[in-house]
Amino acid sequence: MSPGELPDCMLLYGHLDKQPEFTGRSPGLSPWEPALRDGKLYGRSGADDGYAVFSAITAIAALKAQNVPLARCIILIEASEESGSTDLPSHLEPLRNRISDPSLVVYLDAECGDYERLWCTTSLRGNLTGRLSVRVLAEGMHSGIATGIAPTPFRILEQLLARIEDPYTGELRLDELKVFIPADRQRQISAAAGILETRLQVSYPG
Repeated sequence: MSPGELPDCMLLYGHLDKQPEFTGRSPGLSPWEPALRDGKLYGRSGADDGYAVFSAITAIAALKAQNVPLARCIILIEASEESGSTDLPSHLEPLRNRISDPSLVVYLDAECGDYERLWCTTSLRGNLTGRLSVRVLAEGMHSGIATGIAPTPFRILEQLLARIEDPYTGELRLDELKVFIPADRQRQISAAAGILETRLQVSYPG
């Protein structure tokens, strides 16, 4: 790491590990063994989407070539993201002072719609985790005795979940789980849909 031209700091993050391994990229190419063909080294696990390290370096080099002043750029690449980034905190803690407080974090780990243009993800998926249990009896009973008399835990569970999400449409019913989509984001969605057309539909197996 070296000081940038501007008094600021930005972090470019990516990871190397990849899953699932499938059975190989193409005939003769194993998911676990590197291969040398036509003077080029191929390794499927070189990077998750095959671009994080290269995109970060290329972006910095492109801006440098245009004489664009840059803040200090830090490239952080880990190798356990697919396993939950369990090792990442152990690396971040001793690097805390060197990384400082970035004003911009670029996360290089998203799908691209095609190879004709640069794609940028404007929102990330998230999740809420919890544990839900349903108990109707103090102990288990034979189905021939309890069925039709004791309520079915699964039916109660379905009703509770249906309060959160419509089981037929997938619409979220709680206002706390909804977010307003700005007009510019809606225009971007329409533009992306026009470019991708049916590409996403045919990309799913089934």
